[in-house]
Amino acid sequence: MRIFTRIKSILLMISLLNCTSTLFSQVLVERSKDKVIISGVAYYIHQVKKGETAYSVSKAYGITVGKILRLYTV
Repeated sequence: MRIFTRIKSILLMISLLNCTSTLFSQVLVERSKDKVIISGVAYYIHQVKKGETAYSVSKAYGITVGKILRLYTV
């Protein structure tokens, strides 16, 4: 009886780990080649796709999330 309880626990842990890995996986962000120049400063034009986060976009463009949010809210 004990062995079945252990097997159930192990199977439950494996299934939970599998679910969490798919929940927290990041979508690969493709860096845009489209730019626009505003007041002499070049900005990328990026259309956010489903699953992309501010963090994943910031890593693709090499800037901080804070800078994205500041530029977006202007």
